[in-house]
Amino acid sequence: MNLLDAARVELAPGVRGPSRVPPTQFTPGPDDGFAYVVTLTVVHNGDRYVVERMECAQTDSGPPVDSSGLRIIPVAQLVSQAVVPYVWRGEPGERGSKWAPFVGASRDDAANGPTDEALRKVAVVYAVTYAVGQAPVKKVTEVFGVPRSTAGRWVTMARERGFLGPTTPGRAGEHG
Repeated sequence: MNLLDAARVELAPGVRGPSRVPPTQFTPGPDDGFAYVVTLTVVHNGDRYVVERMECAQTDSGPPVDSSGLRIIPVAQLVSQAVVPYVWRGEPGERGSKWAPFVGASRDDAANGPTDEALRKVAVVYAVTYAVGQAPVKKVTEVFGVPRSTAGRWVTMARERGFLGPTTPGRAGEHG
């Protein structure tokens, strides 16, 4: 599947991801905490990415697939790793859009406080992190190197300035 031709979904204003991510294989490393070769097919459903299909296989030297091993597979983390490389952002003034990892943000972006540019990046980090089932305010805290209270305040400011959609009562997400 050519992801450039696939249907896309809007994750935040100007930030899009694929409606479907092709099967992605993960082979465990020594520090990954799981023991199987895992292949995920991920689709966007509602306002989140979900696993449509998951296959697990024994590695050459690993244990057989069993229920205790399946329980420790970090599914949300693998979903994030499968989706994030395919998220793209249309840059102002450019023809078309370019593919880019969503974490084009860094601690340097927080140096001048909550500028519009910093808040746009906060919105991207928040929206994509939410869509892949991770903790979005925690990710903003990590990426920008700010305290949790500051991260929460910046997310609120990003909403107020229109970089994130409104929240839905009872849900942590930004899409109604």
